[in-house]
Amino acid sequence: MRIQKIFLLVIWVLSCSPAHAEPGLTRGQKWVREHPFTITGLVLRPNVKEKQIEAEADFDLTKYLDCGMNAIMIWKPRESIVKAAIETNTPVLMHNLRAKREPIEVAKAFTKKYEQKITSISGWLVYDEPRVAAFAKVRELIDWTRAAYPAKLVFSNMGGDRNFSFEQYANKFASE
Repeated sequence: MRIQKIFLLVIWVLSCSPAHAEPGLTRGQKWVREHPFTITGLVLRPNVKEKQIEAEADFDLTKYLDCGMNAIMIWKPRESIVKAAIETNTPVLMHNLRAKREPIEVAKAFTKKYEQKITSISGWLVYDEPRVAAFAKVRELIDWTRAAYPAKLVFSNMGGDRNFSFEQYANKFASE
């Protein structure tokens, strides 16, 4: 019985491997098939204890991974969080927090800096919940990031815009 279970597991793993990817898949579909079961939670700050400032705090990556996570989404690159990801080579989805409020060249420099620093980055969230007025900037930064780092998943996420119905916003988000 045990050998049968192991055999079935091996067959299942082989069937999920990128070598068996279907032709004609989009970039995102290929990425998902090459990174199955990415389970992540947004990490904003380390565990700050009483009478401790954030710069002194450590990020307990073991506790995070023990919750069943197999990747980390770094929302703000606090030193202890970045250090933990580097030391353990944990897969990282990185939030480009510079994209929202700074010129595009600053956002590109941010991407370059962390691509050099964290070798386990597997994807980038570009601009959190953009308004319609920012879609052109988001598109430019997504296109640049994809061209500069073609193996990475590069995406944005929908939010809303009070000047548009959700349906209008979603259609613009998907098409622009």
